[in-house]
Amino acid sequence: MIVSGGQMSSRTLTTLIVGGNNIGDQGLQYLIDMLQENKTLITLDVISISISNEGVCYLASALQKNETLITLDLGLNNIGPVGAKHFASVLQNNRTLTTLGLSSNLIDSQGAQSLANALKRNKTLTTLNLEHNEIDDEGIEYLANALEENKTLTTLNIGSNDFRDDGVIHVASILAQNKTLIALDLQTNKIGPEGACYLATALKKNKTLTTLNIQSNDIRTSGAQHIASLLQENEALVTLDLANTRIGSQGVVYLFNALEENKVTFFLHFVILSSRDYFT
Repeated sequence: MIVSGGQMSSRTLTTLIVGGNNIGDQGLQYLIDMLQENKTLITLDVISISISNEGVCYLASALQKNETLITLDLGLNNIGPVGAKHFASVLQNNRTLTTLGLSSNLIDSQGAQSLANALKRNKTLTTLNLEHNEIDDEGIEYLANALEENKTLTTLNIGSNDFRDDGVIHVASILAQNKTLIALDLQTNKIGPEGACYLATALKKNKTLTTLNIQSNDIRTSGAQHIASLLQENEALVTLDLANTRIGSQGVVYLFNALEENKVTFFLHFVILSSRDYFT
């Protein structure tokens, strides 16, 4: 697509994907000019386009005024905590964006704090992807506290970060009372049996979460026992991913015994297990 003089004549285009192109700040500026003129675009994919913090600042400034864009994916651009701060400002002012992808951006816990503060005020975002951003226990606490006030977010991906059981306890505390989240991705972190216990205890009270991904964590057999106790009581969970969690064959026994004893018919459609879990 050629954008000339900041103009875009199309009145039908709703989705634009330019991810994976080395367009840099200059190319991004053309896109920003287009956003200011176009009234139909609702989805923009700018994954891995090699932009600097200056480019991120330009984009964030444009989104403050944009009234049409619904989905934006800015993954793999290494925007860092400074870029996250710019987008926190967007979340406080933009009224149309519902899906924001910021995966693999080196946001860390400082950036997570900025985003968390914005989430407390935001009333439109429903999906947030913060996967692979070096967010530790402190950053997870910021995000969890934000969910105590946020009433619109339904899908949160904080997989492949750097938090442990000390971070999960904050997530669990919120899950026990949260009534909006339906999908939570915690895969590939450092969650152990204790963290599994925190989650299981919280989800016995939760009535809305339908999808939980905790694959590639160190849940082990004792953690699987806690999860099994959850399955006996939870009436909402539909999809549970436990692949590569070292639950062992006994862990599988705990899970399937729990499913046999459960009084709710067909509430759990899938328990995803890796074959490697049976023998580790």
